[in-house]
Amino acid sequence: MISVFVTSTTSDTLAFLVEVKGAMVNRSSLNEALGKRLAKELQTYFRSRSSEPNKFGAPSLGYWNKIANDTQLNEVTESGATVAIASPEFRPRLFGAVIVPTGGRKFLTIPLIRESYGKRAAEYELKSGHKLFRLPGSRVLVERSDKGDRSLASDQRVIMRRSRSRVVGEGYQQINVRSRSTIRAVYALCPSVTIPKDSAALPSQDVLLESLNKTAQQWAAR
Repeated sequence: MISVFVTSTTSDTLAFLVEVKGAMVNRSSLNEALGKRLAKELQTYFRSRSSEPNKFGAPSLGYWNKIANDTQLNEVTESGATVAIASPEFRPRLFGAVIVPTGGRKFLTIPLIRESYGKRAAEYELKSGHKLFRLPGSRVLVERSDKGDRSLASDQRVIMRRSRSRVVGEGYQQINVRSRSTIRAVYALCPSVTIPKDSAALPSQDVLLESLNKTAQQWAAR
């Protein structure tokens, strides 16, 4: 009988333990074959998700390909094989998390437009040539075109939370940017962001077990 367990050995590494129950000869060889198959199945699944579009339609940042590259067969013993995903970025996807600013910062900068997706505010300013400034009385970073390029901005309706409460529905404000304005909202300033658990972060256990069982049968038939 083959069993797959998800374990967490460190804060940065997610491990999958493959165990084979029952008496057999050369157990380590089978465990290695199963561990390699599990790693390949996970890598293939993660890379398949790299084609999923983001909400801005911006080019992919390569998140899922990075997760695939960080997934490797880590250890093989008589008792099982361990496949590790050595990527701290993956844990919030799997378990959910509340992300808060670090390094003494008060806010996270959340992109509101396609051009700012995947860029820090300073990087965006450098590449765009536009200085960002905070809209008074809001938690929004905006830009203004020095040349008065009115095509820079389109109709925007940005809804932001005033309070620092993490409870959804408390203290929201609405900021409208007119289509003729040369001001465009680029980033939202948030004291924290809740990342929900991704139910599709991993392939289903049934799919993994079916693949591992086939590998075990192929190994036994050698």
